[in-house]
Amino acid sequence: MLFRSETSIAGKFDTQPLVEVSIRQTMGDAYRNLGQYREAQTQLERVLDIRRHTLGEEHPDTLSSMGELGFVYTRLGKYAQAEPLLTKALEVRRRVLGEEHRTTIEAVTNLGLLYSWQQKYAQAEPLLTKALELNRRVLGEEHFQTLQAMSFLGTVYLSQGKNAQAEPLLAQTLELDRRMLGEDHPGTAS
Repeated sequence: MLFRSETSIAGKFDTQPLVEVSIRQTMGDAYRNLGQYREAQTQLERVLDIRRHTLGEEHPDTLSSMGELGFVYTRLGKYAQAEPLLTKALEVRRRVLGEEHRTTIEAVTNLGLLYSWQQKYAQAEPLLTKALELNRRVLGEEHFQTLQAMSFLGTVYLSQGKNAQAEPLLAQTLELDRRMLGEDHPGTAS
C-alpha cells in the first residue's frame, strides 16, 4: 500500500508542496517505524527538501525533518550524512527555542547517539550527560525520555569500561523501568 501511494503522488502536488510533504511525512514515518530505513530515507529526503524551500532552514518543521532524516541516516550507517543534519538541528534549536525546549533536548540526545553508534564515546558522553540532566530537570526522573537518556549514558559508560559509573546508572534505570513500564516491557528487558 505504501509503495502504491508513493508512485501515485509523484508530480500530483507540484502546486501544493505542503500537501505533498504531509503525505510523504506520513509515509516516511511508517517506513521508519517498520524499520525500512532505505524507503524512509527516500521520503524524508524529499520532505526536507520541500520544507527547506517553502518554509526556510530554521522553521520548526524543517528542523524536525533534519532530526528525523539524521536518525534514519544514523540507522543506515550513513554517519557523514547524519552528522551535519543533527548538528545544524541542535544548533538552531538551541538558539531559537532554548536549551530546555523538549525538541532541543531530543536533538542533544540524537547527536549523542550518533557519536555513540560511531564509537566516538568522548564526544557522545558529554552530550548524553547533558541530555540526561536536561530530561531530569524538564521532564522529571520518571519520564520515558529520561529513562532512555539514563540507559543511553549508562551504555556509553559501559562501552568505555567505566563500570563504576555505568552500574549504578543502569541499576537505577532498571528499577525505574520495572516500576514505570512493567516487567514485560521491551525497555525493561533491554
